[in-house]
Amino acid sequence: MKQRKRKALLAIALLAGVVLVCCIVWLFLPRGYERLVPAQAKAVVRIEPARLQQRLGGATPLATSWGVGTKGLDMKQPVYLFITPNEYVGLAAAIDDDDAFSAQIDSLVKLGKCSPIEDLDGRRWAWLEAGWMFTWDSSSLLAMGPGMSAERDVLRQTMSRMIDSGKPFTSTDNYTKMVAQGGDAQLFSQLDALPAPYNMLFRLSVPPTCDPAAVQLFATVSLTSRPGGHLVTEIKSEMTSDNDDIAQSLAQFEKGKQCIEAPSKAVTDSTLFVMATSMQGRPLLELLRTDPTLRGLLLALNQTIDADRLLGSSSGLFTIEVSSLGNDWTPAFCLKAENHTPGLLSDADYWLESAASQPGVKLQRHGAADFSLTADKRTVEFGVLHDAGAVYFASAGMSSRARRPWLAAKSRSGSGLLTCFSLNLQKFFAQPCLRNAGAAAVIRQMLPGTQRLTYEARTGGKAVLRIE
Repeated sequence: MKQRKRKALLAIALLAGVVLVCCIVWLFLPRGYERLVPAQAKAVVRIEPARLQQRLGGATPLATSWGVGTKGLDMKQPVYLFITPNEYVGLAAAIDDDDAFSAQIDSLVKLGKCSPIEDLDGRRWAWLEAGWMFTWDSSSLLAMGPGMSAERDVLRQTMSRMIDSGKPFTSTDNYTKMVAQGGDAQLFSQLDALPAPYNMLFRLSVPPTCDPAAVQLFATVSLTSRPGGHLVTEIKSEMTSDNDDIAQSLAQFEKGKQCIEAPSKAVTDSTLFVMATSMQGRPLLELLRTDPTLRGLLLALNQTIDADRLLGSSSGLFTIEVSSLGNDWTPAFCLKAENHTPGLLSDADYWLESAASQPGVKLQRHGAADFSLTADKRTVEFGVLHDAGAVYFASAGMSSRARRPWLAAKSRSGSGLLTCFSLNLQKFFAQPCLRNAGAAAVIRQMLPGTQRLTYEARTGGKAVLRIE
């Protein structure tokens, strides 16, 4: 009996010793910088700077965005970019020489671009006038923003909670799935974290009834050198969901879509932007309403004509072409949707009467099935193409594009391609709105020498984004 008690006491003592050692380690040893990324992050990008710099031979995103170099940072370790639940952008990186990093911040202080460094709770803090809060110690850097000067306290409190949190992103299944993607960089994102209108391109593969916050996107980034020194960045992604009902809904929605053939190179070379897909009209209409600009356009049209019926009854091919952007970024566009519904213009006479009674609204008929609607100094042309079995909406002067052959075709071979778009970056940078825009300089730095950006969504929830 005494021997049993002795063994029991020994086991308890050993267990207590293990717990004590674990507590000491947790309290006093430096925590990994990766723990700074919150478990609830809506999007995370994991980048290996040394690997990317070797391939690109250019400046790091940190140096480009904030004027802060890499001195003091451990560029052999991955860097994490993420979006917080309250939609701030964050960065977490390893530090191997905090004095060298502090010296860089001090140089910004002398230039009037940064507040003086503060020491608080074993970390250093600094506010960059560009709208970013930095905090660092001997092993880790955390940056967050952008924000107004009045948000400095909110940013600091948010960052302090993240530092003290015991629930990092690295402890989640999403982190495990993201790292398993491999490649030169990895990405995880909730679908609602992608900014509009870009998330619409991905949401073309998602039923409009699905909550985008419950759909996850995982991607791998790979860089490949082509003959002539051309570099191609390829981002392969896959959409999924932890919710079984939503995962089943995604699969069912995909079955209702038809595969297409991508537009030819001659088409993509001749214009600024082309997108093609195959879709039912009602889900398409609901999706278009998620974009504020398109929602406003549809609302204005429906005050005079039944745009909802013209688009909502469509089924099959759907294409959009943008030929140029105005000084105010207004696109010259042509939208074309397959529609074989009879009597689409049966209420045209009523539309004309209704428009005549509205001040500042002018609806004109230019043929049996072609119209133009002018309101608020903007004109939209629309009509029905009986020969093509389609309806179209276009900005002023773009309706002739609708009469051209379809930009894409339905696939007879079951190609697996569901949606695609192509952005001609050479034409994009030549647009008037980009000549003096700071955004253009940033995009050029991020995509040096880039000529084209293409996206293909395929069956199985998979997609590929190429930057050539």
